[in-house]
Amino acid sequence: MQLFCVAPGHYVLKINYYLLHEKHYIRKNMKPSFNYNYYNLCICICIFINLTTTSISHSKQPIVLSDSEKEYIINNYIDFFRDNSQKLTIEKILLQYKNDFISSKHNNILNFGFTDDAIWIKFNLINKNIDIHQWLMEIKYYFLWDIDLYILQDQQIIEHKKSGILTPFKKFDMIYRWHIFDLSLQPEKEYTFYMRFKAYLPMTLPISIKTTKTFVHKSFKEFFIKGFFYGILLFIIIYHIYSFISQKEKNYFYFFIFILTLFFIRFSFDGFTRMIIFSKYHTINVLFTYYFPILIPVLFFYGILFVSSFPMAKKMPIIFKYLFLSLKIIWFSFGLFILFGLFFIIPLFPVCAVITIISFILFFLFLLKKGYSPAYYYIFGWIFLVSGFVSFSLLRLNYINSSLLTESSMETCILGMVLCFQFSFIYQTSLIKKQQQLSQLKLIEKAEENEMLIRKQKEMLEKQVEQRTIELKIAKDKAEQANLDRLNFIASINHDLRTPLNSILGYSQIFKFANKSIQDCQNVFHSIYESAKYLLSLINDLMDLSKIESGSFELIPEIIDLKDLINRVINIIKVLAIQKSILFKTYIDNNLPDGIITDEKRLHQVLINLLGNAVKFTEIGEVSFCVKKIQNKEGLKDSNIATIYFEIKDTGPGIDQNKLKEIFKPYTQVSKEDNKKEGFGLGLSISQSIVKSMGGTIFVDSEPKKGCCFWFQINVPVINEKIKQSSKALKIPITNSDQPKKILIVDDILQNRLVLQEFLNLFGCETMLAEDGHDCIKKAVEIVPDLILMDIQMPKLDGINTLKMIKQIDEIKNIPVVAVSASFTEMKKQTIIHKGFDDYIAKPIVFNELAYIIKKYLNLDAQNVEFDSFTKKSINEINPELKKVSEKIKNNELPLIDIKEVINNLRNDDALIKQILELAIEDIPEYIKTLKHNLYKRQPEEIKMQTHKLKSSFQLISAKRCEAVVNLISQNSNNLEYDLAVINLLESEWDRLVHKVQKILQEKKIHHEK
Repeated sequence: MQLFCVAPGHYVLKINYYLLHEKHYIRKNMKPSFNYNYYNLCICICIFINLTTTSISHSKQPIVLSDSEKEYIINNYIDFFRDNSQKLTIEKILLQYKNDFISSKHNNILNFGFTDDAIWIKFNLINKNIDIHQWLMEIKYYFLWDIDLYILQDQQIIEHKKSGILTPFKKFDMIYRWHIFDLSLQPEKEYTFYMRFKAYLPMTLPISIKTTKTFVHKSFKEFFIKGFFYGILLFIIIYHIYSFISQKEKNYFYFFIFILTLFFIRFSFDGFTRMIIFSKYHTINVLFTYYFPILIPVLFFYGILFVSSFPMAKKMPIIFKYLFLSLKIIWFSFGLFILFGLFFIIPLFPVCAVITIISFILFFLFLLKKGYSPAYYYIFGWIFLVSGFVSFSLLRLNYINSSLLTESSMETCILGMVLCFQFSFIYQTSLIKKQQQLSQLKLIEKAEENEMLIRKQKEMLEKQVEQRTIELKIAKDKAEQANLDRLNFIASINHDLRTPLNSILGYSQIFKFANKSIQDCQNVFHSIYESAKYLLSLINDLMDLSKIESGSFELIPEIIDLKDLINRVINIIKVLAIQKSILFKTYIDNNLPDGIITDEKRLHQVLINLLGNAVKFTEIGEVSFCVKKIQNKEGLKDSNIATIYFEIKDTGPGIDQNKLKEIFKPYTQVSKEDNKKEGFGLGLSISQSIVKSMGGTIFVDSEPKKGCCFWFQINVPVINEKIKQSSKALKIPITNSDQPKKILIVDDILQNRLVLQEFLNLFGCETMLAEDGHDCIKKAVEIVPDLILMDIQMPKLDGINTLKMIKQIDEIKNIPVVAVSASFTEMKKQTIIHKGFDDYIAKPIVFNELAYIIKKYLNLDAQNVEFDSFTKKSINEINPELKKVSEKIKNNELPLIDIKEVINNLRNDDALIKQILELAIEDIPEYIKTLKHNLYKRQPEEIKMQTHKLKSSFQLISAKRCEAVVNLISQNSNNLEYDLAVINLLESEWDRLVHKVQKILQEKKIHHEK
C-alpha cells in the first residue's frame, strides 16, 4: 500500500487496471478465508490516490486571457518534460508521459541552457474576452531549431503548427523575425497546448501571448529602438571604411571588422538576418544559422588585433604580448572547431570572452598609466560591453524581469561601447591636430628665433670650443694619470715580484755551481723558502683582488675554534714584534665562545693583515690586540648569535685625516715615499671586502704621529659543543713498511712531477711519472698503483675526463685519486669531490698537507714525528747570536757610548770631539738606511762595504752597542743570513745614542767627564 501511495499517477492507473481485471483470478485461487471486502477497500484507496495524484500533477492553473492590451507571460503556467531520446511523438506523450511533466519554477523566462534534449512544455488557456477570437503567441528567441505546437480540446488534437529555423518562411503563420503563432480561441473554452522545442545553442523560451494590436504597438517601439541602434552602427561602419581607405591605418580596418562582426551577431540574434536577407533563401539561412557561432571567435580575434594595433602597444610588457598571442590562438582554434561542426566547445565562449575583455581593460589601464589619455574612452567602452553581457545573462537566467528597458540593455551597452570608441578616435584625431598646430607654431617661433640664433651662434661656438678645450685637457690629464697609475702599478708589481724571485733564482744558481753540503746551505734553504712564501702571498693577494672585482669572491663557512685561531695569530705576530724590538700587548676576553661558524682562512687573513701592518709601520712603541664578546643589540636576540669585536692599535706614524678614505683602495700606501713598505698595498682593500662579506665594516681612527686604531665587529653563529683540534698539519708519517707503496704522479709539466717525486721519496714511496691522461691510464693498468696524484688541467685529456675513464676500468676503478692543481681558487672542494675525486691538494705543495694525504689513503704502518714549521719558532731559536747581543744590551754589559775612550782617541781636543760627534749624527743615518736596503735586497758585497763604514764610525765615537750589532750583521752576511730584526735593533740603539750625544753637546759636559 505504501508503494501505491508514492507511485506516480500513470503507474497508479496501471496498478488499478491490473487489480480490476484480475479480480476474477483472485476469487478463484485464494483461500476461503480471504476477505473480499478488504480487497474492495484497496481498490477504492487506489482509485482515490489516482484521482489525488492526477489532481496534483495538474495543479497549474490555466491562463485566462481577458485584457486585450496586456501581454501574458506564460512561464508561470508551464509544465515541462525532457525527451532524452528526441523521438517521442505527441501520441506517446499523451499516452505514456502525460503525467510526467514537471512544474516550472521560472517567473520570467524558461532557460534550459546547452542541451541536446527535446523539450516538451504544456499549459492550459481560457479565452475570457468574448470580443476577441484571434490571439498571437510570440517566442522572442530566434535560435530554436524546430518548434511543434499542438492545440488540444477535450483531449483531442484540433490543430498542429510548426515553426523554427528548419521550417521555411512560407509555412509561418506570420513572416516575422521571431517565431509567431496565430491562435484562434473560442470564448469560454479551455485549450491545452503542447509544444516541442529543439536547439543546439542555449535554449531559452521567452513565450508570451497578446492581441494583434498590442503586438503591433510593442513591435513599433522595438523597431524604433532597433532602427536607431543599427543605424548608428551602420554609420560608424561606413565612417571607418572611409577612414581606412583614406589613412591606411590598421586600427581603422580592425575596428571596422570588429564592429561589422558585432553588427551581424546582433542582427542575426534579433532575427533580422532571416527576415531581411535570407527570407527567400531557406537553405542558405539554415547553413548560415548553423555556423552562426563562428562569428563569436571572429569578433574577439579582430578585437585582439584592434587592441594590439595601437602605436604604444609596441612597447607593451612581455606579459601582454604572450597573453594576446595566447588569446588569438584560442579564438582561432574555437573558430576551427565550429567550422568542423564541433559545437561542444561553445560553452567555453563566455569564459574566454570575460578573460579577453578583462585583459583589454588591464592593457588600456597600462596605456593610461603611460600617458595615453584616449585610453579612458576604451576602458569605459569595454566596461559597457561587459555590462551588456551581464544584463543579458541575468535576464536569460531570470534574475531580472523582462521589460523594454532590460530587453534593450544589450543594444544600449553595445551602443555605449561603440560611441566611446568613436569618441576615442575623435579625441585622438584632435590630439594629432593640436600637435600639428603646436608644431606649426613652434616652427613659426623658431623662424623668428633664427636671426637671434644666428647672432649667438658665433658666441656659442666660441664657448663650445673653449669648453671642449677644457674637457680635452681634463681628459688628457685623466688619461695621463691613468697611464701613470698603470705604470706605477706595473713598476710596483715588477719590484715586489722581483724581490723574492731574486733570492730564489740567485740561490738556485749558487746551488748549481757551488760545491756545498746540505748542512752548509740550511740558512740558504730557509731564505729560499721565505722568499717563495712571500711571492705566494703576493700572488694570492692579486688573485683575491681579481675575485673581489669580478664578483666571484665568496666565503666558505665552517665550524672553527675561535680561541685557537686567535692564539695562532698572536704567536705569528709575536715573532714579528720581537724582530722589531717593539712591545706586543693582547687583551683577550675570557667570555669568547669556543666554537663559531665562519670562514677560518679569511678571518685569519684579515687579522694577519691588520696586525702585520701595525707591526710593519711601527718603529718604536707598541702594538695592542683586543678581542672581546659584546652584548647583542636589540635586533640580535638570538642566543646562538654572538657579536665579536676586534681592535688593533699601534703607535706608528699615523695617517692624515684627508687620506683615511684612500687606505682601503687597492695598490695604495699612504705613507711617505721614502718610508714605503714592501707589498702591493692590497691588504687593507682585501680585508675590507672580506669583513663586508661577513656582515661588518672595518673602521679606522688616526692622527699623524699618534698611531692608528682599526676595529670591526662581526655576528657569528655559536657552537656550544667542544671543538676538537685537528692534527692534520702537526705530524707527518715516516714509513717503516718493507713493501714501499706505489704512487702514480700525473702532470704535464716535468718540474711539477719531479717536485712531487722528491717529496714522496722522503716517505720511502715508489713513484711513477705520467705526462698526460692517456699515459696515466696506460701506466695505471700496468702497475696498479696504490694512489694516483693527478693534475686537473692537462692537454689532450684533462684530469676530469681521465678520472671518468679510470672509473670504467675494473682493474683500477677502486684506486684513490687525489686532484692536484693550482686552480683551486676557482674550484671548490665540494665540486672536486662531486666530480669523483677522493680528495684534493693545492699547488704550491705544502709538505705537511701532502704527508696528511699520503697517511690518509695509503694506511702506512708509520711512526708519527713532530713537524715544527719555521714560522712557529721564536726569534731566539732562529738567531741565538742576536739573543746574546740583546741580553748584553739589556743587562747594560755594553755602554751606549764610552766618552772616556772618545776623549783618548781624539787627544782631548774639545773642538775635534764636538766636530766628530756632529758629523757622526749627520752621516751615520744614511749609512744605516743604505745598509737596511742592501740587507733587504740580500746583496752581500754591498752589506760588507756598509758594515765596514759603520764599524769604523762607531769605533771612532766608541758606540759599543751599535758596534756589537754591526759586527753581528757582518757575521750573518758572511754566512748568507739576512735577518731584518738585527737592523731594527741597530736603528733602535742608534736613536738612543743620538739622544745621548745631543744631550752631551748641549750641556757641554765633556770637560766634567774628564
